Amino acid sequence: MVPRYLNPIEWMAQIDGLPRLHAVLLVGVAVSMLAFGLRASKTYVRLLFATAAWVGGGMLGKMMVVTEWYVALPAALIALGLVWRVAGVLRPLVIGFVAGCGVGVLLVKGFEIDMFWAGFAGGAGVGVALALVASRFITALFCAVSGAVVIVSGIGAVVRLPGGMLSVGAYERYPMMFLVTGAVLFIVSMVTQVALEPDLPEDVPARGSSS
Repeated sequence: MVPRYLNPIEWMAQIDGLPRLHAVLLVGVAVSMLAFGLRASKTYVRLLFATAAWVGGGMLGKMMVVTEWYVALPAALIALGLVWRVAGVLRPLVIGFVAGCGVGVLLVKGFEIDMFWAGFAGGAGVGVALALVASRFITALFCAVSGAVVIVSGIGAVVRLPGGMLSVGAYERYPMMFLVTGAVLFIVSMVTQVALEPDLPEDVPARGSSS
């Protein structure tokens, strides 16, 4: 059994079901990730936590029977303040969490082995380790995959044609076409991110600059 909120397939369905404005904003962020994921990875981590806090605050506001954004906005601002300085530390944890979810779902849905939590733990551990050992490569890989998946699952919610590949739910009806599209976006993203990222590693001053 796969918990709903830890299922990447469910995440794609939720993206596909977003209102158009929300889908446009999310797909826009995903497009920027394809190019600037490696350079601005900390910014995307901050956005992720702020968005999660906004959603959680909105749910809490609904339970409290008040206007949702009254709770969602302060929650998002508090989350943004808390993670602002530690986004770099949280980045491997985010990558590990998503990797764990992916491996767990693969075991259950792909190999029909009912060991989601074992797969989650193993995938999360390996994901965090790789993100620490090969930070630049894994960060670029994560941003390329995430951006491509969000675009593939959200483009129908943005365009909303009555039928065809740009309609809601089209990625489920045309899986091979969207698999190819996602693969192309992934390759282009990896090349673009590396080309746009400065040669010097993060936090290393340029030659001749003062410390």
